[in-house]
Amino acid sequence: MLVGLGIGWLIVPQAPEPDEEVAQATAILSLAEDKPVILVSADVAAQLYDVTDVDAVPDSPFASSIRVAPLPGQAVPGVLGGAQPVAPPAVKLSANAGKSLVEGDTGAVTKKAGNRPELAAYTALAREMEASGPRNPDELLTFGPMRIRRYLVEKIVRASRVTSVDPVLLMAIADKESSFKTEVQAQTSSASGLYQFIERTWLGVVREFGPRYGLEKEAALLAGGEVAAAQRTRILDLRRDPYLSAVLAAEMLKRDSLRIAKRIGRNLTGGEVYLVHFLGPDGAERMIDEVTRKPDTVAADLLPKPAAANKPIFYSAGSGGVKSLSVSEVRSKFETMISLRLDRYSSVKAVNVPHTPEPRIVPAPEGR
Repeated sequence: MLVGLGIGWLIVPQAPEPDEEVAQATAILSLAEDKPVILVSADVAAQLYDVTDVDAVPDSPFASSIRVAPLPGQAVPGVLGGAQPVAPPAVKLSANAGKSLVEGDTGAVTKKAGNRPELAAYTALAREMEASGPRNPDELLTFGPMRIRRYLVEKIVRASRVTSVDPVLLMAIADKESSFKTEVQAQTSSASGLYQFIERTWLGVVREFGPRYGLEKEAALLAGGEVAAAQRTRILDLRRDPYLSAVLAAEMLKRDSLRIAKRIGRNLTGGEVYLVHFLGPDGAERMIDEVTRKPDTVAADLLPKPAAANKPIFYSAGSGGVKSLSVSEVRSKFETMISLRLDRYSSVKAVNVPHTPEPRIVPAPEGR
């Protein structure tokens, strides 16, 4: 049982005896597999990684190495059983190193580590804290006319890292699709979430890419054929998780854009990549081909279903009434709308986002 002593916003183990110092100091900032060594408040956990993605399954294979301390009166002080687990990776600190970081003495941490490789992670954390300072997940970051909460920007940037997809592009598409509203539901289709996945497309990407992001169970259910209504609803509700929505959108865009680029013999433009997301790979490919072959073809004739659901994209209203746009005009419209946003979010690459991997999502079982 671990007994904690409050120091600032970090609860660390009581100071060890001198001969225990070396042993405890080896509980370093890492992906180590030992038992929890510290408790943290929700505030500091949010600075290490996002505590909204809490592992709600007590016996999960992703059992945490760090725990969020319960509120006063909710559990016996110092008893880990009352603390809420947070998914790995975890930050592990000795009492002295933890105290130094809390007090802002990053120099002491670096000096303590010295040339000892097992303490190198203290130095890494100290440097990161020196570079970025305390991070408020609710801080509003400004991109032109848009002000977006830091935690949401960080999720999109992390998604770009693990998928090797440009974060500027992911930000631009999220802006156009949902204006960064994670709960938004389309009025003319089943599209929902940050990247406006329709139901069929979401179920497909969960089945194909979900196992990479902690959704092995969901992918297996979908691959097995018939899925119970309650399970299907739960899987569809995951569209509202911004990180999952971002990584699966990125994986899908990468897969489909590369396939089309290989066939046409060139890289896709920003507008064409967004066409892939907006129309799906088949619709986008037909549009791109038709622009090359017959640019004056009426876009609504080529793609009647998307046109019926997205009239402002396929038609324009003027003094002479409503005009059907050509495939060339629709493509130009996409290039304009995405280029504007690519410029708007070009600075996202400069946002300091720690290299802590996003926790794998382990949804709560039914009934919780």
